[in-house]
Amino acid sequence: MVRYMSPIADRRKTALPPPHVGLFGVLSAYSPQPRGTWAQGSSGAAVGSWSVPPWPLIAVVLGICAFLFLLGIALGRRSRAAAGARALDGELEHERSLLAASEARYASLFEHASLPLFEEDFSAAKRRIDTALTEGESLEHFLRPDGPTLRECAALVKILAVNRETRDYFGILDHAGADLPAFFDEQSWEPFSRELVALASGAARFEGEFQITAAGGRQRSVIIRVSVAPGSETSLDRVFVSFLDVTPLKKTEEALRRTIEENRALLRELYHRTRNSLQVVCSMLHTAAMRISDPPALAALEDTESRIQAMALVHDRLSSTGNLSRVDMRDYVSELASLLQKGLSPDPDRISLVVDAQDLQLALDQAVPCGMVAQELLSNAFRHAFPAGRSGRVVVRLRLEAGEMVELVVEDDGIGMAPDFNFRRAPSVGLQNLFLIGEGQLRATIDVLAAPGRGLRWRLSFPLAR
Repeated sequence: MVRYMSPIADRRKTALPPPHVGLFGVLSAYSPQPRGTWAQGSSGAAVGSWSVPPWPLIAVVLGICAFLFLLGIALGRRSRAAAGARALDGELEHERSLLAASEARYASLFEHASLPLFEEDFSAAKRRIDTALTEGESLEHFLRPDGPTLRECAALVKILAVNRETRDYFGILDHAGADLPAFFDEQSWEPFSRELVALASGAARFEGEFQITAAGGRQRSVIIRVSVAPGSETSLDRVFVSFLDVTPLKKTEEALRRTIEENRALLRELYHRTRNSLQVVCSMLHTAAMRISDPPALAALEDTESRIQAMALVHDRLSSTGNLSRVDMRDYVSELASLLQKGLSPDPDRISLVVDAQDLQLALDQAVPCGMVAQELLSNAFRHAFPAGRSGRVVVRLRLEAGEMVELVVEDDGIGMAPDFNFRRAPSVGLQNLFLIGEGQLRATIDVLAAPGRGLRWRLSFPLAR
């Protein structure tokens, strides 16, 4: 007789694995048996057993495993997130400590700065300007020093903080309630107008000179430097203002200006008196020449008088112009040549004069010797180049070559000289003075071009003294 064994009854007879076997042991114990297995019974009859797989239990176990796996992942992520949050909190705390230290350093620097410092808020004044400025009106006119708007805007400026130097300088205990116009006087509105126009136009910096009232009612001159804090360029809610007291410097500058004016007056008077003294000497020489009939002696006196006139003319130019240290050589050479032409050439139509001089300024220690050289060369040309009623032309040129060399040229188209004539050994006192002054005082190179019947050409080149 064949008996069918129920799988459930068979599982009841099967012993469960011990607890320490674990998940894989359970799965092994309940693994499906081969289907259609038949066994021989005790009575000799065939006994068949059929094992059904426990799929619900396997599904539950796999679900538990998946849950535990996902839970492990979630817990790991949470652990890592918590670690990241702790690290971020640490970094944030570190940044907070750095920011606090930075703010402390800023506050210390602001408070103990050696210059008076203001921290001001211009935002209300900026809004007043933006809303009240009409189209087409310029900021300069809107914020003019004598207008009411500038004073309204100044009253809207808030003083946020001042440092110790500011409190000591103005004799105040605290900045609370301090009014910005209280630090101004009437001369302060003009530079404040320029400052507000610059800030309203978008400038991040401004510098100007103010007159302010310090502690004890003292009037002080200060240089104001204004800087807009980064990030406040549009609102102007944080503006730093520092100022440097230049009152001692202004007083020293004024004293120096008075001293310079006094020295200029003394120099002008000295040049004037020197010119007058030289003119007196020229008058005395002229008077003496009128009593002398000896031609060589008369020529010597006239040459001496001409040289003194050249020196007197330099001092006359210095005393009559604003520049007391340099001489305008264009005017000087033109006037000197005209004076010599009138004195040494009775007929100006017979001997013409051409002056070609650049606008050149020479210092006194170069102007005097240059004038004496020009006087000597022009005197020789007017006296000796055109004898016996001969007509001709005298040309004098003065120019600056290459920005550093002064060139003086005096030439004529008179009778000239022999090419082999030695000018350095000539017995003439004037030629000896020419080489002594030109080479000794001016450090000039002197070239002369002579030809019979073709005139003389003198050229001097010397470095310009700066």
